[in-house]
Amino acid sequence: IQPSSATEPLGDWFIPSSSTSSATMLYLHGGGYTFYMEVTRHFIALLAQTLGIRIFAPRYRLTPEHPHPAQLEDALRSYRFLLSRAVPPTQLIVAGESAGGHLCLMLLDAIKQQSLPMPALIMPLSAWTDTANRGKSLFENDHYDMVQGYMTELFSIWLKGDTQLSNAEVSPFGRDFHDTAPIYMQAG
Repeated sequence: IQPSSATEPLGDWFIPSSSTSSATMLYLHGGGYTFYMEVTRHFIALLAQTLGIRIFAPRYRLTPEHPHPAQLEDALRSYRFLLSRAVPPTQLIVAGESAGGHLCLMLLDAIKQQSLPMPALIMPLSAWTDTANRGKSLFENDHYDMVQGYMTELFSIWLKGDTQLSNAEVSPFGRDFHDTAPIYMQAG
């Protein structure tokens, strides 16, 4: 694991002991946009080693100090950075878990809106797709879920901060992902 240089976005490079692919992954960590767990860093290292690819994981700004769109801006900056380092979009994978999966989908929408080259693949893992309090599963699965319903509601409040943003503006739920990169979505 190598910290990014002063000329790169804040984050870490996860470099496998041997590369088996020319692909590069942009990995967006979960944590409700409020924390970055050490176990996630271990998972990213394992992913890099298993896949034999380089992974860049930005340390994006966190809530509640930095509400939306700070995280999206940081993810977009990292995506543009990788493109500027001559990573062909056909060799670029964007992945993330939970809030990082949410950020994958929000980034994909931003890439589409800004007419940037599409990545080869988007992989949101157990993505937080809707910041609104919809559906029974938000609370009915509390005895199974690591993130409880009340926590999700709090993370949503922190994501919007003092802004007047609606849940629709900060959720990938309901967005049009036609004519974008392929999405391989893994539910939790």
